[in-house]
This record gives sequence, structure tokens and C-alpha cells, in this order.
Amino acid sequence: MGRQTADRLRDGDSKLSAAGIGSEATPKELEAALGRDVDVDFAIVHRLGGVASEEAIEILHRIAHTAGQGREAKETKDLRKEIKRSLYRLEQRGLVAPPLAVEARPTPAIAAGIEGYVSAFDGRGDRLVWLVKPRPGSVLHLFGVVNDPSGLREVAANRLSRKALREIQEELRRKHEIRLVDVDWRWADFVMHRALDWARALGGAVEGDYNGLRSQLTAEPVRSDLPGPIERMRSVPPPDDQQLVDSAEILLEPEMRTWVLDEDLAQRAIDELVEIRKSPLVLNEAQVTERFDAVNGGAVDAAFGGERRASWQRRLEETAYYFDRTSRPLRAAQAAAAARALGEGHPPADIPFCDIYVRRTLGMYLGAAEKQEEEMQQSSLIVTPDQLRKSRRR
Repeated sequence: MGRQTADRLRDGDSKLSAAGIGSEATPKELEAALGRDVDVDFAIVHRLGGVASEEAIEILHRIAHTAGQGREAKETKDLRKEIKRSLYRLEQRGLVAPPLAVEARPTPAIAAGIEGYVSAFDGRGDRLVWLVKPRPGSVLHLFGVVNDPSGLREVAANRLSRKALREIQEELRRKHEIRLVDVDWRWADFVMHRALDWARALGGAVEGDYNGLRSQLTAEPVRSDLPGPIERMRSVPPPDDQQLVDSAEILLEPEMRTWVLDEDLAQRAIDELVEIRKSPLVLNEAQVTERFDAVNGGAVDAAFGGERRASWQRRLEETAYYFDRTSRPLRAAQAAAAARALGEGHPPADIPFCDIYVRRTLGMYLGAAEKQEEEMQQSSLIVTPDQLRKSRRR
């Protein structure tokens, strides 16, 4: 085993342990952690080679099938080698491991025709959308920042070398943890065109001329009849109710760290929670929990109901596609289940993703507010009902 692979396995194991995924993790739990980091993927493949089960073999084959997605050619080659080693170890333990399919050539970062790329959404609903077209000795790189539901924020185009474009992709991934996945360029084009219409309808300012820049890439009309993100996914498990129950688990992924409740909605809910804390009535724990749940339910309805519902459905569908393209089929299925529930009209408070998303945000803000309040009260001799409750709990 080369030193480079050994280092990756060591670093990947450390990252898995830091994420709370220990040596006792099941194959399903390991598969859910795929796509976070190249080193993590190597460590997962290695661990699967020590789990004597048909499920481990199936997962290894699925990883091999998507090995070239979002990875450099050298990383793909090394990962497939590690997959073969793990399958061999499983065969030594008496299991029958079918041979891997013939390795396909990795898709080049920039193909001969127009290519589309998209990033994951951030917490504000922003994402990067790229269109890339090769030119003699260079490429034309059109990029935009799209917000759902506010629309297109800015768009620009540059002519640069292939190497420079790859360096931009690597810098985004290394410094900003922004990873771009491939998508049908016609879909990327549709997403930006739709976002331009949204921005115009809302009276928002768009920096750049999308239609003018687009004309340098293609004269084809914009397509609006393309399959959506869910229909384009490749390796998602069959839908079941458990995926909806577990949908909040997608918030554990690194890309979701900025997904927090809108500041205005959060502040209204936090004010209500603080008032409950400061109430002159001495409430028992059950009463406090009941009031907190009511505030949380109202915030969930405000965040995901009404006109916001369609936007959240789109974001979750695109997030499912992103997880699928980054080799996280379980997370893709969970995001798709939450999107489907919103689309079918389920009450947002009954969708675990929506409920936990809001609870996480309110807990974060309330914790910060309580810490600030405690610091202010350190020198005070006045004891509030809330302080009495906390003292009793301690």
C-alpha cells in the first residue's frame, strides 16, 4: 500500500471519528457519510472491506460506479484500487464478490460541448451555476449566483485557460468548501433563465447581462421541458417512509452548516421564547416544553408554509441531486423524501427536516441569548423565576 493511500486512510479515519462514526458503524451508516471528503471515502471503502456482508459488497460496487464523480483522475484510480482490495478481503472471508465493471474513463473537467455545473445551496438560498464552452486555446466560462426564490443576483463571463478553470474549481473546494457537480448544461441554463425572470418580477437588481453573455455560448432556445433534479438522480434507494422520518439527518452534512432560519423569523420566535423564560409565573418543565413547542411550530409554519413552500421544495430537490452526484445516496433519498412531503402538502411541522431545522436555529440563538443574559446577571442579586427553574434542574 503506497504511503499516499496510507496517509489518506489514517486522515479519513480521524475525520470519521471526529464526526462520531466509530469502528462499529454499520454499512448503511458508512454509506451515508460518503462524499464529504476524499480521505473519508478512502477510509469508508477500507472499513467496508472488514464487514463480512452482502450489503458491504453492494455498497462497494455502488461506490465504484460513481467513483469518477467530482474527483480527479488520480483520486478515482486510487479509490478503485482500494475498492478492489476491500472486495478481495471479503472474498478471503468466504463471500462471493462479483468483479467490478470495466472502469470507464473519467469524465474530463471540461468536455467538448457546453458543460453545466452547480454547487449546493448555502443557508440564504444562494448557489453557483456555471456554463463552460471550449474555445480554441481557451474556454468561455459563464457563471452566475442564483438565489431561490429571489432570483439571479449576478452573472459574468471570462475567457481563460483550461488549467486556470481547474484551479478555480480546486480553490473553491479547498478554501471555501464549495464543490461543483456536473449537470446537463440545458438545466443550468434553464435555472439561470428562470432566476432572471424571478429577479425581474420582484424588481431586483441583476449585475450583468445574462442573455447577452449566453448568446456567446449558444443560440439554442431555453428548454423548460427537461426532467427535474429527482428524475435525474442515478443511485437513490427506493423511497420508503423511513427516509422521511430520517430526513433531518441531512443537516449533519458539511454543506448544511449554514442552513439556519431566516433572521427575521428567528428573532420573532426568540423574543417569544425569552418572554416565556422571563414569565413571572413559575412554570413546570412540562408547561415550558409545551409553550416552547408551540413557538417552534409557529416558526416552522412561517418558514416553510405559504409562498415559501415551493422554494423549499425546489431547494431540497436540488440538494438531493447534489448528494446523489457526490456519492451519498442515502442523504439524497432523505432530501428527496422531505421535498416530496412538501410538494404533497404535508404540514411542515410534521416533516422532521423542517421541524429540526427550526429547532436547531432557535436553540443556537437562544443559547447565545442566555449566555449573554447570564453574563449580565453575574453581579446582580435579583433572582428571576427562570433562574429558580434552572437552579432546581441543576
